[in-house]
Amino acid sequence: MVRLQGLPRGHLQEVALKSLVFLAGAALGLLALLPLPWWGWDSDTLVSAFWTLNGQSYAEVVRTVGTLDAHPPLYYLLYKAWMTAWGFGHLTAGVPDAAVPLPHLLAVLFFALLSGGVALAAHDLLGPWAPFAALGLLFMFGDTPWAFSLRMYPLAAALVTLGAWAYLRGRAFAGSLFGLLALYTHYLSGYALLPFALYRLLQDGKERGLRALLPFAPYLLYLPWLPWLFHQVRAGHSYPHLRPPPEDLFLYFWQKWPPGVVALFLLLGLVAAWRVPRARPLLLLAVAGPYVWYFTSLLLNTVLVRYNFVFVGPLVLAGAAGLAWAPRPARWGASLLLFAAGLLWVHLSRPYWPYWDMVTQARIAERFVEKGVPFVLDRRGGGHTAMLAFVAPGLKDRQEVLTTSNLWRYCDDPRPLLAYRNWFLSPEESPVHRLMRCRGAWREVHGTNAFTLFLLPPPKR
Repeated sequence: MVRLQGLPRGHLQEVALKSLVFLAGAALGLLALLPLPWWGWDSDTLVSAFWTLNGQSYAEVVRTVGTLDAHPPLYYLLYKAWMTAWGFGHLTAGVPDAAVPLPHLLAVLFFALLSGGVALAAHDLLGPWAPFAALGLLFMFGDTPWAFSLRMYPLAAALVTLGAWAYLRGRAFAGSLFGLLALYTHYLSGYALLPFALYRLLQDGKERGLRALLPFAPYLLYLPWLPWLFHQVRAGHSYPHLRPPPEDLFLYFWQKWPPGVVALFLLLGLVAAWRVPRARPLLLLAVAGPYVWYFTSLLLNTVLVRYNFVFVGPLVLAGAAGLAWAPRPARWGASLLLFAAGLLWVHLSRPYWPYWDMVTQARIAERFVEKGVPFVLDRRGGGHTAMLAFVAPGLKDRQEVLTTSNLWRYCDDPRPLLAYRNWFLSPEESPVHRLMRCRGAWREVHGTNAFTLFLLPPPKR
């Protein structure tokens, strides 16, 4: 055997091929999301910035996330490191324009990691045709066009995908390392990876007995976070009042692909599970993850359905496996067709307008306030006033939250008013809505589906 630097040539060729497949998949993931919409930050992105870039150390970030958030801390630590590397590790004086696109770029890079992991796993587990099918299904997924704003979800999905691939390939230690990082990124990762980890443990246990547990030792490094996890649950950060019925999980996946796609690949998967034994574990274990979540949620409803992006990697691999029973020309033809359709779908579905953009709204509000226009706003949870002031410090002491007691004073105020309407509040719950009706006239200054700035002219006498 010819060796190079102590490694067999065949092994080096295999590593080179897998690296090439991964990089090609990552590049295609970037291609699918280009050009990126570089608008401002939504509420979630501003929370991330507020908790990490407001002068905190890395240790303080961990404590802040453990105390105030419903997620683990890895994304926030990577986010802080990323922004610090670009020179924006401290934004106590406001958010400069150059800092705005960077969180979006980080999320897109996480999606590229997911795309590369999907391509690598599909190629290694199913064959050279499979990356095209799996990536096509990934690009058709309804949340993919919004990947730039999904914060930790693409990273968690990438780590789950790599962990599932490692467990299926018999690399339990690597799977456990990916699983540990996934759990530190998003709690739902445990549901997605548990079937794969148990499968690997059962397979290895037949030959190694109790020694098969040793490769799962990395999960012991999760123990330091458990006190914070218990604190988050006790403090109510699990938000049980917001939890949908467990059945909504399946409706979520059904609606996230174009009509008929899920039904078609469920049927193909049943045929593949019957006729292709090597594809059977991937199919069964990928589908088992959401069911683990479902049966857990019958007792303790644990997640919002939007968190289920973390399942997408194994599910698109399972979808690609549904083609494994077809003849070779049909596999290739269907895979290439899926890939082309996925690229077209994601580009046609891209969001050209933001769901919300608090950076732009904060800058607009600051210009009005500097001219002496009072700024009043709805409040839900108490965080929006602080986040707007984080972007534009000039708003800090010059914005007022509307309450029942001060509402009528502003009804008769002879000055023009700038009002910030929260559309998550019903008309009965929104003081700004009541103020607008009281004033009788308004003009939209900057609107989104979540929050809208209105200019209210002086009331007519």
